[in-house]
Amino acid sequence: DQSVWDGPNAAQGVAEQLRQRNYRVVTVTLPGMGRNYAQSSEAIDLEVHIQHVLDVLELDNVTDATMVCHSYAGMVCAAAQDRAPANRIDKMVFFDAVVPESGESFFSAIGMPSPSLFPSLEVFYQTLGIPVPEENLWCFPPLRPEEDFRLTGANATWLRGQQRCQPINTLDKPLNFNWQDNVKKYYVHAPDDWFSYQAFLNFQTRATNMEWNMYSIPGSHYVLISNPDAVVQLLMLIDSIPYNNWPFS
Repeated sequence: DQSVWDGPNAAQGVAEQLRQRNYRVVTVTLPGMGRNYAQSSEAIDLEVHIQHVLDVLELDNVTDATMVCHSYAGMVCAAAQDRAPANRIDKMVFFDAVVPESGESFFSAIGMPSPSLFPSLEVFYQTLGIPVPEENLWCFPPLRPEEDFRLTGANATWLRGQQRCQPINTLDKPLNFNWQDNVKKYYVHAPDDWFSYQAFLNFQTRATNMEWNMYSIPGSHYVLISNPDAVVQLLMLIDSIPYNNWPFS
């Protein structure tokens, strides 16, 4: 949801700060997510999200972009760098995002079992200790801002108000793709968050093994909400330092 890039105070959010520095910023709300939740349905899967991003790149005539992917969106961005025309994406920043291997779904990438292995979605949720949705079993409940993302105070309250469940087929559908050498890739890990550390440290290792440029930024999985200034400064560094001269590890 584009609201993540706006944050609780849109005037100080990541997107607006970059615009104030004369960057062109295109934010995306995926179908069935966030403010598009009214469109949510069981038919929305990973391919729907991928095609939506490809359409945005084309219809908004985006070229030579730095595409910033957060959390689940790493799945969508992995497909985008493989399928988009070569002039669309120059750099990709996987910001505490999943780095999949071809053939993985989001669930399998983070070590969760597929719902298809269970006799019903109710049993799937119960086995994993997740509250069973009162309706729309195909809609996976959001994680908790405080316990899972270590947000506090007004930031936690704001995020809880923004969160909606996510169509489960976006999380369980495998992705087949190839990493493209012409796209410059960065991985940014936020190590101070319990959920992020447990689920995403493996992706930092994958990115390191593929020799991506690396950076670690203090904060939670949602540091782009809790410390947007630091995120903006990092993205400006990525923009200004030549890829082969990246001084950080």
